[in-house]
Amino acid sequence: MASAVEPESVVPAVEPELNGLAEGEVAEAAEPAPAGDSKPNGQHEDESEPWRRRLWIVRMPRPPEAPAIKVLEQEVDTYRTQMSLITEALNVKKVERDSAREATRAARDAFMQSREAFEERNRPMRELAQQRQDAAAVANKLKESFSDLLVKSEAELEEQLKALNHRIEHESITLNEEKKALATIKKLQQQRERVREYEASASLFADTRAKRTELQEAMKEFDGEIKALRQEMDVQRQILDKLREHERGIDAEVEEIITERRRCREVMEEAYQRMSSLKKGQWEKNNTFYSNRSFSRDIRKMVAEGKLEEARDACAEQQDEAVAQLRDQPTFRSEYFALWEQQRKVPISAAEEEELPPPTKGAKGGAKGGKAKAAAPAPEPVDPAKKAEATIAALLEEAREEARRAKAAAAAAEAAERDAAAAASAAEASLAAAEREQAAAARTVVGLEEEGGAAARPHARPPRPAAARHAAPAVEPVVVPEEDFELPDVVKTLKEKTPSSQELKELERERQRQAREEAERRKAKKAAEKEKKKARLLAAAARAQEAAAAAHVAAAAAVAAVGAEDTASSDGGEGSAPVAAAAVAAGSSAEEAGVAAAAPSEQGGELRRRGGAAAKPKAGPKGVGSKPAARPRPTPSKPHTLRRWIRENELLVYGGAILLTMFMLLMLWWTASTVPQ
Repeated sequence: MASAVEPESVVPAVEPELNGLAEGEVAEAAEPAPAGDSKPNGQHEDESEPWRRRLWIVRMPRPPEAPAIKVLEQEVDTYRTQMSLITEALNVKKVERDSAREATRAARDAFMQSREAFEERNRPMRELAQQRQDAAAVANKLKESFSDLLVKSEAELEEQLKALNHRIEHESITLNEEKKALATIKKLQQQRERVREYEASASLFADTRAKRTELQEAMKEFDGEIKALRQEMDVQRQILDKLREHERGIDAEVEEIITERRRCREVMEEAYQRMSSLKKGQWEKNNTFYSNRSFSRDIRKMVAEGKLEEARDACAEQQDEAVAQLRDQPTFRSEYFALWEQQRKVPISAAEEEELPPPTKGAKGGAKGGKAKAAAPAPEPVDPAKKAEATIAALLEEAREEARRAKAAAAAAEAAERDAAAAASAAEASLAAAEREQAAAARTVVGLEEEGGAAARPHARPPRPAAARHAAPAVEPVVVPEEDFELPDVVKTLKEKTPSSQELKELERERQRQAREEAERRKAKKAAEKEKKKARLLAAAARAQEAAAAAHVAAAAAVAAVGAEDTASSDGGEGSAPVAAAAVAAGSSAEEAGVAAAAPSEQGGELRRRGGAAAKPKAGPKGVGSKPAARPRPTPSKPHTLRRWIRENELLVYGGAILLTMFMLLMLWWTASTVPQ
């Protein structure tokens, strides 16, 4: 076990001679000497102070750094860089997507405006088409109702009857032909009333035909404008479809980049988990090593405080645990031996191994240990002066040896510049050798602590700092070959397409400029719409004023006619009908004027409810037309106008009614006398 377990001395040993006690004699040194033995004062003092015996612990080798951790760290950094590139490309695509959405929104607004304009102009066209369809339906219905007529006029019917009678009376025809002619005559006689109705409805056919022609002409007037509006709407729809397709393409690219970033994040997290697992294992190994170092310092502290028994028990427990771990864990044992083979400071030859003290067997050594101890010769007393001289000479020799080894270490360091691996191992070997020599030179010989300490200190080499003693070997950085990892094609493409910050700023400024232009267009459109509404209201107000003036003129003419007829009523009342017609015409004109005046008033009220600024129509001439009040007076209806005119001209109306009754009686008498019974 002495060759497998690297022990470390934490307490100076009791050395009756210059070489001290051997390792196997540590336990036996605690046994009391026989009573008959006579020993010098120094030897008696050594055996009476067992705390000066050497204590041993099992050292743990320094765990090597795992190169896989460096490789995984570089891999995680590579994935992190890849993530940043993908995120930057995603931000660029999001800016493009926002611009595409803004353009699509503007195109959608333009399309909606063109469609509204088309619908507004096409609404009268649809009304005209409906009217034409209704007129055609009425005409078709009339045609269907008179489709079974043999003739279309009463004159033609008389001619047919006359021709058939002449044929029957003056021509020789067969009996069947005569029957057919009589049947035709009978049918013609039956259709006489319907032929008269058809002649009466001929004017309706003409009116329907004229109306259809008029509607056709009106539709032709709208046709050119509607066709232009339809073409504009189609162009806006095509633009909107292209922008939507472009937006869908950008959305697909954004989704592709998000998927690639998600995949990269998963791979990075997997590598990070493996790196964390390796770091955790390395941390456990480092913790074992540093805990062993901390345990060594604690033992030294306990010895300094005089807690020897506790220190001895702790060392024994640590040895038992380490030996059990080496025995029961093959992996730990193989790694432990391999690390000590690499980190052993000075190789031990077979001859040096024979000179090592035998292993300590403690209480279980049996009789063999006791006999060996009994066979050992008793140590001779040593002169303190000689001990001091020998110690000084040994220290000087060790100093010279250390200087020689330092020169060898310097030469090895120069050679290490050409070979990094060989230089690191040589430096580690030289540092370990110097540390061991210094530790051996610092050992204190029992009995010379007071006398030889003062002489030994000036020649002793100062201890090396802890950082130099425990300096970790140089570790070459692990470089991942370029061929081991390549960025995906998608990331390379995105990296090539990724614009700079200046281009991003230009894109943002362009988007803001487009937004400002769109806002200006909307503002101009709203202003134009307000101006159009204002112009329409002003035109409606002007028409209302003209209609009101015409109504006033018609009313004045009616009043003048009534005055003239009052003077002429004594001559037989022949002017009542023109007066009534003039009154009716005046009432109609007044009604039309009221309706025309009510239309702008209603429009103005609607605009006032919406908060429009152009609700008030322009005032007309003084005394002509109604004032633009907030609540216009209701226009009197036609029956109301007639009733008022009748009340104002009651005598004239009574006289006219009497004359009309007398005229009807006269007509009845004339009809009865002229029409034969």
